[in-house]
Amino acid sequence: MNVITVLISALPAIIVAITAYYLLKKLLDSYQRNYMISLKAEQQKATTPIRLQAYERIILLLERISPSSLIFRVKDPDYTVSQFHTKLLENIRDEFEHNLSQQIYVSAEGWKYVVNAKEEIIKLINSAAMEMEDDASANQLARKIFEKSAELGLKPVERAKLYLKREVKEYF
Repeated sequence: MNVITVLISALPAIIVAITAYYLLKKLLDSYQRNYMISLKAEQQKATTPIRLQAYERIILLLERISPSSLIFRVKDPDYTVSQFHTKLLENIRDEFEHNLSQQIYVSAEGWKYVVNAKEEIIKLINSAAMEMEDDASANQLARKIFEKSAELGLKPVERAKLYLKREVKEYF
């Protein structure tokens, strides 16, 4: 009977201790959650401008490798077809490599669109160059690239830009 009396008298203390434990645990969990939320908000404040800059740089990359921009920037009337072809491809690779690090700031799907646009433009340029005679001029290759580009409809660069713009609107 002595043990039962001790248990009965200790029962309220045990109930209070368990209740206090759960209340303190909930309070600490709440503080931790709030701390994590505020920490994440601070991180987003710091990374948002960087991410927006990355999207801007990728859009600029896409503009710079688009056939119309690329041709006018690289074209030299003294180039042969093979020289012009080589310069176009070098320029695309240089632009892409210069902006390669931007992929960490965009979604994997968004980066796939960028890579696909680059690859499609390279295919377009290669295809146009293969159809040219060896003695053709850079101007003739430029014309052929423009013709082939017009046949594509919605261009890969435009698709990539549209996707990235939607992504920016979704995130920001």
